[in-house]
Amino acid sequence: MKTISRDILNSNGTYKLLNDVAFKKLLGSDENKQVTKQLLEDIFGIKIQHITLLNPYHIDKMKEKKKLMYTQVDVLIELENGKKVSIELQNQRKEFFQQRSLYYLSKAYMRSYNDPQYQEYFDDKEDFRYSSLKGAIGLNFLNYTQFKDDKLPLHLYSLKEEQTQKAFVEENHFALYFIELNKHHYASGKLKEWMILLKNGENISKRPEFLENVYKPVRKLRMSLEEELEAEEREKDWQDYLATKLYFENGLKRKDKEVQEAKKAQEIAENNLKQGIEQGIEQGINENQIQMLKVLKEKGFKKSEIESIYPELSQIIAKIFSE
Repeated sequence: MKTISRDILNSNGTYKLLNDVAFKKLLGSDENKQVTKQLLEDIFGIKIQHITLLNPYHIDKMKEKKKLMYTQVDVLIELENGKKVSIELQNQRKEFFQQRSLYYLSKAYMRSYNDPQYQEYFDDKEDFRYSSLKGAIGLNFLNYTQFKDDKLPLHLYSLKEEQTQKAFVEENHFALYFIELNKHHYASGKLKEWMILLKNGENISKRPEFLENVYKPVRKLRMSLEEELEAEEREKDWQDYLATKLYFENGLKRKDKEVQEAKKAQEIAENNLKQGIEQGIEQGINENQIQMLKVLKEKGFKKSEIESIYPELSQIIAKIFSE
């Protein structure tokens, strides 16, 4: 009988929630909808009556997505007012990630277009169809540092007028949340506790009371053999990515060190060359001056006469006349 790999488990025996399979099974399954609902309430600071999962988790869908390499958001939710919320976990830095986030958000936004269930005005005019667009929010959890210029754990982008900061439609009608889990030390309140839970598992030393209803489903989360095999494969891919990333980072550091050492050696060589040239020039000037002064002496010029012409060379003149 196959045993569960420790690679996909936390120290307390629960599944690592940053594993794609565990993440989607916890937040994308109907039996855990209360967990997903509380997550959205705590992060957005709003009260939600109920949620509907538009792409419920199933292991076959995950494997098919990976096999066909098509793009689909991890968890897609509809709130009671028709607003869509996409939840995405990103473990690896990707090129054009911001553009992809906008793509996912735009697809979620368009899902309710012309849906009679959410259309406010019924008319033949096409303009009324747009009343069914109730908004969309993209909630992105990043297991790496995307925004390196600050320590903010959460970045919120929404449509607002630049000077007045007035919402274009309404607050968070079309918005993107980016939560960098590596910055949980700079977070506070409920956001911080959720970040710690997702990043490191249950906070054993401090169990916030508001997460008690979340810890239970996390502890009870179970996987089939097929799911565990897929989770292990995802974990291996993740570890391979980290190893490759570390290898190239160390290689870049070594290369940078070599470049810096080469630059320093070049600077030293150039400085030595410059000093040598200056010394040579100075030496050449002194020899020419001595020869000129000797010629003046031979022509019968007195020491005082030569000193009056070249007072700056008095020491050399004195030496020549003492010979």
